[in-house]
Amino acid sequence: MARRRMFVRHTIGSRVPSKVTGKITADTAFSTNPESAEELIHELVQRQWAMVCLGRKSAPVAIAAYHQNNHHADVIILRGPDRAAAYRAHLLHPNNDPLTVTQVVWHYVANAAQTLHAILHLNPETTATRPYPIPPDCQLPELTIRPLTIRLGAGARSRDRHKQ
Repeated sequence: MARRRMFVRHTIGSRVPSKVTGKITADTAFSTNPESAEELIHELVQRQWAMVCLGRKSAPVAIAAYHQNNHHADVIILRGPDRAAAYRAHLLHPNNDPLTVTQVVWHYVANAAQTLHAILHLNPETTATRPYPIPPDCQLPELTIRPLTIRLGAGARSRDRHKQ
């Protein structure tokens, strides 16, 4: 398969070259209405992503969700309907915290609906040739905010049971 330079949408309407290689399906057509973002959040739940509420449940500062396997983790951070970021990171060990990584192999920044669509339709093989430092928009300084509520996806719960 021939390598080609892909693009990652960083802001609405602008396209910036990325270090991503491989086929990416995240730039297909999508809706930007708030209802579609809510539907896509329900899809995260159906796919058993772990959810982390940063701050009070009634007024969270941010909501992060992640799905990981033995090799990588996909993470999305929702800070509002107009601010969201997603990234994929390689994990050195399955027990690494995907929310505190310092290197990523793919990232996407846009509004919530677009970012949810991008991460949910990301080709499993999409990765950069080399990891690069996590962009500031993808970092989670909100992890220091308390309270912190974590709801594990069913896959993570069953993995934890098998470790005991």
